[in-house]
Amino acid sequence: MGVTNSFVLINSILYISSVLFFYLFSKRILGNDRDAMVSALLFELSFCVVYWGLALLTDMLVWCVMCVSFYLLSRIQSSWNSKDIYALAIVVGIGMLNKESVAAAGLILIVMLAWKGYHRLNGRLRAMLEIIPPVLLMGAPFLAVQLAIMIYFGPGYSFFDYHLFHNTSDLRGAMWYLPVTFVIAFNILLVLYALGIREFLRKNAMFTRARYLVYLAIVLLPVVAFEQYSPRLSYLVFPFVIPVAAVGLRKLPKVGANDDWALAIVVALGILANFAALFGDQLRDILGIWSR
Repeated sequence: MGVTNSFVLINSILYISSVLFFYLFSKRILGNDRDAMVSALLFELSFCVVYWGLALLTDMLVWCVMCVSFYLLSRIQSSWNSKDIYALAIVVGIGMLNKESVAAAGLILIVMLAWKGYHRLNGRLRAMLEIIPPVLLMGAPFLAVQLAIMIYFGPGYSFFDYHLFHNTSDLRGAMWYLPVTFVIAFNILLVLYALGIREFLRKNAMFTRARYLVYLAIVLLPVVAFEQYSPRLSYLVFPFVIPVAAVGLRKLPKVGANDDWALAIVVALGILANFAALFGDQLRDILGIWSR
């Protein structure tokens, strides 16, 4: 089959799995099949998913890990099942071997558990101690690999060396570039997000307003911490934007009693984004902003 075709096959499986888990996550927080289907469709046709996930051949695993992680987080929020907690810890631990920024999902789990433990009138210490095993399960694979790298290659090659000593003069490291990455990543979805955010926070099953803001702040940490602000990191923000955009889509004017035309427009834009992905490298060179 060859290396390239093997990556294509694996990426295709991960792509389909990502859409499935994003649908399941969306259904849990939005509460109905139609909005969940629209959310999954917006995710599936996103330029970021197609270009930085599917076509790039190296990032689709972390997109899938993100989708699985947020599905499990939504289950944990509602049932606090220990099997889901440890399943999430394993998934994040594996995902960090691909992209360490997926640790943000693990940080949300820690905050969720700490929040729950703090509100226990009795047994707070025990509740806090329950956080330790998932944290070890998440961090052990990543730390073991980084230690092996430091032992085998010597100083200067580990994740920690890179982020301590690496400096860049690239303009994509300037704070003003940060909103540019989100425009690239979400484009028209930002309009739908603005239309749907109030209703989403009022009716969703997982996020109160406080939780939404805290969890969003957590996933933004890796985005602002890296030296270059690339739309590739936007996968962390998708669970906070795409389902809201699906709600916002219902806010568009209807033609008679039918709003399928609005969905058709978004699908058409998604297809155009897929065609744009075919020429992404040329666009990146012309515009100078489509950082890999």
